Amino acid sequence: RKQTLILGSLGFGIASCVFLVNSAWGIALLWVAGGFLIGLYVLGSESYLMDAAAPQFLGLTSALFNWGYTLGGVLSSPLAGLLLERWDYGLLAAVLIASALLTSGWISFILPPSPLAQVVRPGWRELFGYRPVAGRPLILLLAGLRFLPTLYYAMLLLLIPLLLNNNGASKTVIALYATASWSAASLAQLAVGYAADKWSVNGTTALTFAVSLGSMIVLALGNGQLWVIFAAGLVGIAAAWSLSTLLPPLVAQATAPAERGRTLGFIHLFWNLAMILGALLGGRLFSRSASLPFVAAITTNVIVWLLLFLFVRAVRHSSAAGSAGHE
Repeated sequence: RKQTLILGSLGFGIASCVFLVNSAWGIALLWVAGGFLIGLYVLGSESYLMDAAAPQFLGLTSALFNWGYTLGGVLSSPLAGLLLERWDYGLLAAVLIASALLTSGWISFILPPSPLAQVVRPGWRELFGYRPVAGRPLILLLAGLRFLPTLYYAMLLLLIPLLLNNNGASKTVIALYATASWSAASLAQLAVGYAADKWSVNGTTALTFAVSLGSMIVLALGNGQLWVIFAAGLVGIAAAWSLSTLLPPLVAQATAPAERGRTLGFIHLFWNLAMILGALLGGRLFSRSASLPFVAAITTNVIVWLLLFLFVRAVRHSSAAGSAGHE
């Protein structure tokens, strides 16, 4: 896990070099290389998180980890704007590269190895063999639980600013929505992480799906009112990031430590696919009717409830079989 983190952290510095290059091909190459390494960082960090966090606090630990994306976005955006307004892209790149190097140094010299590093040592076959993971029904259910809600999230990212603009929102209001959505997501992550630890990760996931469904219904019916779009968009974004917080606890209860990296990699493949398809589908449906994307999202949410029911039942059956095997 630690080696993956070190390698992946280099991606932030490489991607930041795009601000120093004038060639379109150079920018594309740096962005692709940086994106690939950042993908390793995301998977490595989530795997390390599941290894290092105490099981009874995994939900809350996952929430704090995801604050790097949500709360970090709230804090870093004004700073980036200040740097660009007073100086230039060169200084912004220098700050980003320096922070990336600090991150790499922290991981290399201060962060301890994964607690399971000596216990879990997969061979090359296990490291690259996705067939045993991809063909397992429980993992496919997890992939579906990740894929379908992400379709809605991708639609929200594309359509809410458009809806706000179409309903007369100023640029200030749209910028305020972006900041408020990250802030709401940060608070929601903390709440669902605590709830998952104190009560049940499966029950908390079901409640989060219900909140997301409410957001879809409101946007399908009231997308002609500015304040309705603003509020429902906030709720939808908060629910989507809450589901990201709940992913590590869901994976942890369904997989063995040695296969969690491959499981996360397989699931994130569906996340990437959903981000692309959600934006394309949302844009196409929006061109016909502002309500159609959210009606489609409601339809997918019905399937999500079925997948969650099957997942919970499969986990309970697996746990019962494991307990019987130890008796």
